[in-house]
Amino acid sequence: MLKKTLPLDTLQILDALDREGSFATAAVRVNRSISAISYQIQKLEDELDVLLLDRSGHRATFTKAGEFLLDRGRLLLKASDDTVSALKEVASGWEETLSISYDGIVGQEQILKLVKILSDTCITQLKTKEEILVGGWEALIQERTDILISSHPSIELPGSIKVKKVGEIEMIWVASNLSPILSELDPTNDVVRKQYKVVAVADSAVDAPKATKNILYNQPVFTVGSMQDKLSAIKANIGIGTLPRNLIKHELNSGELIEFGLAKKVDLVVAWKRAEMGKAKSLCIKTLESIAV
Repeated sequence: MLKKTLPLDTLQILDALDREGSFATAAVRVNRSISAISYQIQKLEDELDVLLLDRSGHRATFTKAGEFLLDRGRLLLKASDDTVSALKEVASGWEETLSISYDGIVGQEQILKLVKILSDTCITQLKTKEEILVGGWEALIQERTDILISSHPSIELPGSIKVKKVGEIEMIWVASNLSPILSELDPTNDVVRKQYKVVAVADSAVDAPKATKNILYNQPVFTVGSMQDKLSAIKANIGIGTLPRNLIKHELNSGELIEFGLAKKVDLVVAWKRAEMGKAKSLCIKTLESIAV
């Protein structure tokens, strides 16, 4: 037995009838005759064995079933329009969607700047997500993201992934201006630093072995879920930690956070799979080269 389907042109007629309020004006809206749209509705009613319109009064009104179909039909019409638009985008070389993952050291402000530039030119739907350490590389390898902005990986990458340096980030040791570590003569010394709790962001990897950075053996640790949480925890004097200098300029200038040493400089890279290079992916990579830290 064949499944019954809903013809989109009849759904458009129902939508026009509801919006216009009469068969005459609805017919003008869909560029059909009154008899033609009336026939289309009656035909659908016969096929579904459901009364969609109550024709007993001076003007036809939607039944409860008709109102239900009207609402659901509009969802189908929108889905159809979206599919046609996406098809045109794909045919023109623009991807339907582009997922961009970024390590927490990059910062959301930089990513929003990237999204703003891309949105002004690109018709592709953009998605962004913060990842930490190995988690971003895992997402790229497993094709859960299209582009990754991160530091150099600590894991071996397949040959299908291209990595390109786009900047450099200074990771510095910081503490709240109330932290007692600031009174130490050599606060970056491992023996000294081990006495103080360190704030760390959990690696977002799911399957791959997780990595840790700047945590000493048996050092007390407070683990958070994002770089913003780490910043908040250090400002609250819960512990010390490393943060990207570019993300905490305001806190350093105000004296809320105090720098007590340079942890290291890390290369900022953009990575992607070489296959399926659409216009949005190419534009994103090119844009990153011009706005990276």
